[in-house]
Amino acid sequence: MKNKFLLPSLFYKIGGLLFILGSTLGILYLQNVRLSFFSTNGGAVQGIEQLFLRTSFQGDVALTLIIVGLYFLGFSRRAIEDEYIDFIRHQSLLISVLIQSFALIVASWLIGGITFFTVMMFNLFSLLAVYNLIFHLCIFRNQRQSSK
Repeated sequence: MKNKFLLPSLFYKIGGLLFILGSTLGILYLQNVRLSFFSTNGGAVQGIEQLFLRTSFQGDVALTLIIVGLYFLGFSRRAIEDEYIDFIRHQSLLISVLIQSFALIVASWLIGGITFFTVMMFNLFSLLAVYNLIFHLCIFRNQRQSSK
């Protein structure tokens, strides 16, 4: 089955590399380790303008690398791309959307304030992360059963 929306298989390795790099940058960012490469000089701005001034783009770069990496990992072609793999992709996406929606509803009722903003940041890439986890787990389980 020919699916024109899938990326070439080369993107799988690139996605893995981008995901690892983005995750490392993100963990460093969450631990308040700021890399000077991603920093800009904020100047001597005081008052309300300081709230809107960006002095580090490390979090943005990390989030972009994670999202692009997960997209490449989840939507690149497999060596054998058949109807069953397409079915697994569809089911994995459906399950991940259901999990994501449920988690978002629960978070909106239980979490508030600035913590909710942090939850929303993780929400940006968690759909792709859950999809990749379910899809690759199903593929692994299928390969393991077929080898027996």
